[in-house]
Amino acid sequence: MFLYKSSRKILCKIKAITRRIFIGDEFRLTALEKWRLHFSKPRSQQSVSLLGKKIQITDSFWFEHLYRDIFEQQIYKFISPMPDPLIIDCGAHIGLSVIYFKKLYPQSTIVAFEPDPEIFSMLNNNINLLNLENVDLYQAAVWESNGTIKFSPNGSVGGKIAKDDGANRSGIIVKTIRLKEFLGKPIQFLKIDIEGAENKVLPDIASELSMVQHMFVEYHGDPNQDQTVSNILDIIQKAGFKYFITQAHPYPPAHPFIVSEYAKYTFDLQLNIFCYRKS
Repeated sequence: MFLYKSSRKILCKIKAITRRIFIGDEFRLTALEKWRLHFSKPRSQQSVSLLGKKIQITDSFWFEHLYRDIFEQQIYKFISPMPDPLIIDCGAHIGLSVIYFKKLYPQSTIVAFEPDPEIFSMLNNNINLLNLENVDLYQAAVWESNGTIKFSPNGSVGGKIAKDDGANRSGIIVKTIRLKEFLGKPIQFLKIDIEGAENKVLPDIASELSMVQHMFVEYHGDPNQDQTVSNILDIIQKAGFKYFITQAHPYPPAHPFIVSEYAKYTFDLQLNIFCYRKS
C-alpha cells in the first residue's frame, strides 16, 4: 500500500511537470496571481495576465475551472494531419478555448460563437488584444434554425436559451445561427458547449457529422426533464464516432439516490463527451 501511494504521488508530480512544460511560461499563472484569483470576490469582472496581456474574465471561480481544464489538463488537445485545421467553437465564452486552439495550431482557422452580448464583448476584446488571426467571431447562439430566441444570461459560463414554458422570465433576445450551415466542409474539431441546447442542435446536424473528425460535446441534464444522454450517444455512434465520457463538473451532493439534493442546481448531470474516429 505504501509503495502504491508513493508511486501514485510520483506519477501525479510527473503529470503536473509535463503539463507545465507543454503550456509554457506564457500560460503559467504566478503563485501570486493564483492566490489573488482564489480569494477574489465571486462574480467580479477583472483581468488576468495571459500571454503577456491583461485579458478580461467574467469571474475568478470559473476562470480557474476553465484554466485548469483547458491549459493544464488540455481536454481539447487533438492531433491534426494538417497544420491549418478548421475548428468550430460553439460556446466560446471569453475565448480561452480559442486561445488554446491557436497555441496548438497557430495556422488554424477558427469559427467561434457566443450569444451573450456582454461576454461576447470580452471575447472580441481578448482575441483582438492577443492579435489572433483567422478567427471569425459570431455574436449568436447556435441553434436548429436562423432567427432570434430568448436567452437567459447569468454573467458567466451559465447563460443559456430560455425555456419556452409560458412563464414570465427575464431574458434578452439574441440572434440564432443554424450550425448545420457551417458543416459543409471538412472540420478537424467541433466543440459544442451550449448549456443544454445540444439537445436541439445535435439532431439537426446529425447528417453532417461525417465531415467532422473530432468532436467535444458537454451534455447538460435538466433536472425537470427526461435525460437525453442516450439520444446524444445514439447520434454520436451513428455518425461513426467512438466516445469517451468524463464528469464535467462534480456537484457537492454525493448521494445520487437522493434526488432532492440536486433540486437547487441548474443541471443534474454534466458530462464531457469526447468523440473521435476509429483508427
